[in-house]
Amino acid sequence: MQEKISDLTNNEMSFTIRPAYHILEIKRKTLLAVFIPECPDQFKPCYYKPAGMPNGAYLRDGNTDRKMTDDEMRNLIDNSKKFKFDITAAEEVSLDDLSKEKILELLIKSSERTQRQSSREEIDFKLLKNLGIADNFGRLQKPTLAGFLIFAKENPQNSFKVILMGEKLSNLNERQVKIWEYLIENKTITAKECGSLSKEVSRKTINNDLNKMEELGLIRRIGESVNRYYVTAF
Repeated sequence: MQEKISDLTNNEMSFTIRPAYHILEIKRKTLLAVFIPECPDQFKPCYYKPAGMPNGAYLRDGNTDRKMTDDEMRNLIDNSKKFKFDITAAEEVSLDDLSKEKILELLIKSSERTQRQSSREEIDFKLLKNLGIADNFGRLQKPTLAGFLIFAKENPQNSFKVILMGEKLSNLNERQVKIWEYLIENKTITAKECGSLSKEVSRKTINNDLNKMEELGLIRRIGESVNRYYVTAF
């Protein structure tokens, strides 16, 4: 059964899915539990290729599956085309470079409608993340690019340089573009995750793709060996 499921998810879906299998023993019976990870936003809708779109695209609705509507499909396709540079990490700066006074001013203006009191004490990482001002990038908590540009203590142009990515991105092949899109959406990527983006590609090819993207200054590696992952280099 595992072989049939793997064949289906590897060869017959529009995006290669890597299920996790768990063998469970319950009341002297053997059960197979299968975890299906969510498809990255930029590759949605994920659909059954033999049926094509829209017939092969479904949504989970409560405890049932239903065919995706045209509007839902259009929204997913529109979102998948967007590069979300504003939510990438602002490199070479930290949360300490954000102005709590500017953030507090935003909170005060936002709370005027509800007449709720705001204070500096409530400005923590959870709040910054909810507002899109900061996020987790790998093992680090850093301002997002948009958050730093708006709420920096000093002139943000003095802290980092803006890099125009068009020329570098134009040098990428189709596999490398998929890696870049996944990285922008998910903030980190491993070599194993890169392999799931392109079918029947060797680990050597994936490593060559990652090395080229490093040479172009698009990504940088963090960690060694099995703990290695990649983030954007800007």
